[in-house]
Amino acid sequence: MSKSAQQQEGNAGFPQTRWTLVVDLRGGDTRRRRALEELCRAYWLPLYAYARRCGHSPQDAEDLTQQFFAHLVEKAVFSKADPKVGKLRSFLLTSFRNLIAGEHRKARAEKRGGKATILPIDAAAAERQFAADFASAEGDPEREFHRRWALTVVERAVRRLHKDAETKGESEAARVEALSPFLTGIPDGESYATVAARLGVAEGTARVAVFRLRKRFHQILRDEIAETVADPDQVEGELGELVGAMAGC
Repeated sequence: MSKSAQQQEGNAGFPQTRWTLVVDLRGGDTRRRRALEELCRAYWLPLYAYARRCGHSPQDAEDLTQQFFAHLVEKAVFSKADPKVGKLRSFLLTSFRNLIAGEHRKARAEKRGGKATILPIDAAAAERQFAADFASAEGDPEREFHRRWALTVVERAVRRLHKDAETKGESEAARVEALSPFLTGIPDGESYATVAARLGVAEGTARVAVFRLRKRFHQILRDEIAETVADPDQVEGELGELVGAMAGC
C-alpha cells in the first residue's frame, strides 16, 4: 500500500468527535441540545474572554456568548461549516467575531430584558478568572481567545487524567494527585525526593511515575485536540499552537 493510500485509510477512521457534534446541530432537537451543551462547555469561556478583551462589559460579554450559541442553532450557522476546510476553533472565533461586529448588536439589545438562557454558565467565575489575568495578559482579543482556549484544553486534560485515576481506586487517585504538579515541570517548593517520601517510594520510582504520567497527559492533550480538527495531520500543529499560547500565561 502506498503512503498516500495509508494516509487516506487512516484519515477515514479518524474520530471527528467535536465536528460530529457540529453535524449533530443540524439534526433533531435532542441531539442538537446535547451537541450545543458540549460545545458551550468546551468553548464558552474562551469566547467570553474574547468579548471582554474587545471591551464589552461582563453583562454584555455574557449576553453575547449566550446569543452566539443561540445564533448557531437558530440561524443554522453550522450548515455552512465544513470539517474539511479548517479547524472548529477557527470557525467558532470567526463566527463570533462576525456576530459581535454585525447586525446582531441590535438583536442583543432587544433581547436583554427577557432573553432565553441557552445554558447556565458561571459568568461570575469567568469574570474572576478574567480579572485575575487582565493585568498581566496582553490586550489583543484574538490572542486572549487562543490563550484561554489553551488553558481550557489543558484543564480538560487534567480533569480527564484525574477522572481516569479515580476509576482505578483511591490509592491511584492519591498518587496522581501527588504527581500532577510535575506534569509541566518541577513545581516550586517540590522535588522528586519530597514527593517520593510522601508516596512512600524510592526517588527513582517517583521519577519513573512522573515520566509515565506525563506521557499519559500528553496523549490526553492530543486526544482533546484531535476532537477539534478534521485531519490527524493537524494535531501536532495545534499542539504547537497550544504550547505557544501557554507560553504567555
